[in-house]
Amino acid sequence: MKTLPYFFKSTLSLFLFSFCYYLSFSQNLSEINNILEEKKNNFNGHLIMVIKQQDSTLYTFQTGLAKLETRVNIASASKWISASVILSLVDQGYLKLDDSIGKYLPVFSKYGKGKPTIRQCLTHTSGFPSYSNLDYNDISLHQLVDSMAKYVPLKNKPGEVFQYGGMSYRIAGRIAEVVTGKSWSELFQFNIASKCEMTNTLYCMEKNNPDLGGGVCATTSDYLNFLNMIANNGKFKGVQVLSESSVKEFFISQINKNVRSEMMKSYPQAKELSNHNEISYGLGTWIYNYKESQLYQTEIFCPGYFGTFPFVDNCRNIYGIILTKAQMDKVINTELKVLSIVKNKYQEKCK
Repeated sequence: MKTLPYFFKSTLSLFLFSFCYYLSFSQNLSEINNILEEKKNNFNGHLIMVIKQQDSTLYTFQTGLAKLETRVNIASASKWISASVILSLVDQGYLKLDDSIGKYLPVFSKYGKGKPTIRQCLTHTSGFPSYSNLDYNDISLHQLVDSMAKYVPLKNKPGEVFQYGGMSYRIAGRIAEVVTGKSWSELFQFNIASKCEMTNTLYCMEKNNPDLGGGVCATTSDYLNFLNMIANNGKFKGVQVLSESSVKEFFISQINKNVRSEMMKSYPQAKELSNHNEISYGLGTWIYNYKESQLYQTEIFCPGYFGTFPFVDNCRNIYGIILTKAQMDKVINTELKVLSIVKNKYQEKCK
């Protein structure tokens, strides 16, 4: 009897292993299906969930009108994308995260508010309040940020208090426009969207005054491309979109121990997101299962008010998203539950 060549034997073994692994994983998915079917009314009947590993889709659930190309407002899940645009400018040498805002926007220094850094703007520790009572309509980002400098007081000393919101993101966005001479939308399209093939994603809330902290409208397909880039150390289909060092900023806790401790006490949503695990905040991302003993964390996510929940888990080598349009407080427990099932399935990969 002739023996199979080594190449064919090894290929067959790999195929059988992959098939058995997939079958084992699939047998555990019925539990997720049952949970999502049972709770779909909390998602207003419309949601899509996709889990991927590299370019392979491990799991998909769709119900209602939600499809891969359905575009919805992703609210605070915008922050991850906006932080990526800023990091692309760091890679290009336009600015540094620890530069003060006054360096680029002297109007803030004029009113004694120029000390907060760009990093602090992206980690909700700038000292500015979460939001302001300024009129955001029919004005440019330039005009709005100048008004912030003049009329919005610093609420806390920079770096000392976590104040979750979107106002400081607009300050960072205006700095990006100043140093490049381009609009924020142009920067997003050229530096991130075009390179990640995010053809149906845009800042949809205000044309001339984009809401960097919550104004992106995206599809599941587009956001998965973005997550693929993050999971592959900044590279998408062979193109280096962000440097590896910039991607690592998402996985580093950007707030100190005292700020994190106070955040857990004063920000109730953080307790809910933690799901009884340690939690911290990176650069536009939440850090799940935070370990103080290690610099680079492995599980990050960026949930939005309308239920969107994108994540990257480097420990288990998976990434994915739940996209819907329902209030986060109605769906977060279900989302964390089904993701916990997925993570437990891959636990042997995560030491």
